Amino acid sequence: TQVYRPGDRIFETSLAEQLGVSRTPVREALASLVFLGFLERSDSRKGYIIPPLTPSDMQTVFSTRSLLEGEAARLGALNAATEDIAYLTELNRLEMQAFDEGNREEYARVNEKYHVHIARISQNAYLERCIKQLLLRSSLYNFFLLGFYTLGSGANHHKRLELDRASCEEHRITIEAIADRDETAAAERMRTHIRSTYDHLVNPVP
Repeated sequence: TQVYRPGDRIFETSLAEQLGVSRTPVREALASLVFLGFLERSDSRKGYIIPPLTPSDMQTVFSTRSLLEGEAARLGALNAATEDIAYLTELNRLEMQAFDEGNREEYARVNEKYHVHIARISQNAYLERCIKQLLLRSSLYNFFLLGFYTLGSGANHHKRLELDRASCEEHRITIEAIADRDETAAAERMRTHIRSTYDHLVNPVP
């Protein structure tokens, strides 16, 4: 894990040799990653490239997330079943527990489940698919800008704690709006949450 970084080039033949498998399953897996937006295929050079992280790309990713996830939350307020709200509430409890315990891997896992489930209860398959792609891309900015799995102190560590604490609360109040069937509040609270995440990434710790 963590062998490749944004900007690195991956070659089908060498990857198949490293994994000890034939090129066919590797080719199919790489094609899936291209579809998800995790890899790009270059016309001018051989191989695949992991798209580099740039300020303009990050802004585009998070602004698009804000639009799409805001709409997903709005639709979720219309479509969520009682068990969906109960599940989201339980995820919020689990992420707060993971935060309190300092379990970052569990926190990341539950956080992704929260966003994916809201996308799912929108009952719009295209919206859900696009949001999943954006979550994959935005997670790279979390990992590389905040050193998500890096323990210790320092600016990134405190920035990560500040973001996680705020995120738990933003998730909670968004769930409340969905439970209240308040479309407008659900959309705005989700958009505010995504903007807050972006702001924590780009603004330095005082």
